[in-house]
Amino acid sequence: FDELMALYRQTENNIFQFGLTIQCHGGYDYKDYNSTVHLENMQADYPDVDQYLSLIRDTDQAFGDFIDTLRDVSKPVIVLMFGDHLPQLSDEFYNELMGDSSIKKAQLQLEKHETPYLFWANYDVDFSEIPDILSANFLSPYLLKAGGIGLDPYYHYLYELSKKYPVISRAGIVNSRGEFCEYLTGDACYEDILEYEMLQYSRLKNGRRE
Repeated sequence: FDELMALYRQTENNIFQFGLTIQCHGGYDYKDYNSTVHLENMQADYPDVDQYLSLIRDTDQAFGDFIDTLRDVSKPVIVLMFGDHLPQLSDEFYNELMGDSSIKKAQLQLEKHETPYLFWANYDVDFSEIPDILSANFLSPYLLKAGGIGLDPYYHYLYELSKKYPVISRAGIVNSRGEFCEYLTGDACYEDILEYEMLQYSRLKNGRRE
């Protein structure tokens, strides 16, 4: 977060920054790290979980300091904070946490990739259009729209597709009615997702074309 602020202060122009923190990525077995958060009321001890929670607490505090700093800058700023999956913790912990479940394996995998996301701005921005449930690949068009930046044809396509399928990921697909789709030939979502797959490949291979 300090590096993001340093880069921000070095330029007078508008700037887009993507910061990736690996502090909480794992594994969670650092021998010289003293955990400050400890689980209670669990059937077993999970030192990896204690370490993860302690690390995420440190990141949360640093993120709070980062936002507090941005409150006082003169230029308009929009921040998007998101994660891509739950931490890789012991199976025993997740089994105790989630209990017995009849959920399909594919749907359980999708739930393990569900994390919060946060939009914030230091000026008046309308975030009301952004859905509560949205996969990470769809965050960018909503970020651009919130910032008043026009969408090119590809991002407009993503924006429209997100209304029909708000969740599309390797972990699973969910349509606007909350129904799970496994992306198999013959499924209702198959043709739409196949088209998206091809357009995404073309975009990555050829880049943006005006």
